[in-house]
Amino acid sequence: MNIGCIQDCKGCRKYFPGKLLSPYINSFQVFSGGFEFYRVIDLYPDGGIGLIVNLGESVTINEKVLGKGVYFDGANSRNVSLCIDGKVNLIRIRFNPGMFYLFFKMNLSNYHNVLDNLCFTNNIFPRNFFKFLEFCDSDIQKITAVETWLTYNLSDPDNNILLVLSILKHINSNQYDIKLQALAEDMGVEIRRLQRLFRKVVGMTPKKLVKLLRADNARRMLDANDSLSCLDITYRCGYYDQAHFNREFKGFYEITPSEYRKRAVEKRSNYIA
Repeated sequence: MNIGCIQDCKGCRKYFPGKLLSPYINSFQVFSGGFEFYRVIDLYPDGGIGLIVNLGESVTINEKVLGKGVYFDGANSRNVSLCIDGKVNLIRIRFNPGMFYLFFKMNLSNYHNVLDNLCFTNNIFPRNFFKFLEFCDSDIQKITAVETWLTYNLSDPDNNILLVLSILKHINSNQYDIKLQALAEDMGVEIRRLQRLFRKVVGMTPKKLVKLLRADNARRMLDANDSLSCLDITYRCGYYDQAHFNREFKGFYEITPSEYRKRAVEKRSNYIA
């Protein structure tokens, strides 16, 4: 595990997985401590799947109260708002697109934009492991335990999964500028079969995933580089024009790119303060 972490916001740390799990896991986020004031944290869709392990007091996600337990954070194509106050002890595991299936063989066809209580299902998250995490004192103890558990659950991909992973690699290497019909033909698979496989393994269609990954790439550019204008990002990310960029971005994040950048600047200012 990479012991270093990024302080996303006050009370939140982001850790990155070790070498073995890095192709599969995007990050581990730990929210802990006492929050004197009510805080809303935006969890933006990135094409991946999440597990939320709430070891502390109740939190609220999209107006749904989550008590102590384990929750499946489905393949989202819209914002998730995490609302926290009081004493918080929560771990959020983020899987890269298509990788959750390699650990749990769970059919994701009906889990798009779904937040579901796993109720300690033994083949997903055993109750005794949850109890163990409750007794861990530090972030490092928690994340090390989670990495060990995930490594135990990792399985080899079958031919269907290999096909999906190959297409995901092609999507990423071509900066999301692909023709899915032509790609399916090159792979020797019917487009309808490809769509079914993506719903099962990724939780959404390949077309929606491509749009989301491109929007997520643009969102990260808005966060990281104030010198790039929205017009610059429009063309760097392969949108036809700024109206196309605005429409697709707002479809996922409910605000325009310029509104997002303004909010991001305000959040950075509040964090520094």
